Amino acid sequence: MSKRPGFTLIELLTVIAILGILFVISIPEFRNLRETNTFRSQNQALWDQISTARSNALTNRKCDVSTVATGWQIEIGGIDNGSPLSHSLNCLTGPDFINDVNTVSGPTTLTNTEIDALEVTTSTGTTTSYDAVSITTSNLDKLRISFLGGSAQARIELDDTSGPPAERLDDFRIVFGHTYENSDKQQTVCMNRVASFPTINKYGNICSEDV
Repeated sequence: MSKRPGFTLIELLTVIAILGILFVISIPEFRNLRETNTFRSQNQALWDQISTARSNALTNRKCDVSTVATGWQIEIGGIDNGSPLSHSLNCLTGPDFINDVNTVSGPTTLTNTEIDALEVTTSTGTTTSYDAVSITTSNLDKLRISFLGGSAQARIELDDTSGPPAERLDDFRIVFGHTYENSDKQQTVCMNRVASFPTINKYGNICSEDV
């Protein structure tokens, strides 16, 4: 009578031990991959929301069935890294870009994300750059991107918590940094007021035409 082929107990225990070691080793990599995908999808969502606001304004979409919109707006909060970064989609119901606002979606928090760099050019042509250190003492608060109904041209404003009226901008470049376990990954969102269409660079800190 022939013996059936099989594994000995020692062989089975050896295989289980090896699989266990490989599983433990792979856990950090899976976490890093998950966090990287979340980081990239969050910034893609911001780009998508800016594009949605632009499209809604161009098509004169209403806030809801009964509320006529004068425009659509994206508000990005936590610019100074003093509070979590977030963004929301707002519907404008009047001429005031701050008070005549209905929040349609958000605020959505960007987890494990901070601003590594911010570069803005004002309507007078002055360019100011901030790095991750200087932006924390800048008193900057919110960045608003507004589109009036029927128009694709944007109105970009940067709020300062010290009290002056919001600064009007011609363009901006925001470099988002991934803070998970000292990650060096960055993504950049840029926009010009006249061109009015945002660009996103998913792998670096410069503006890109690729979306």
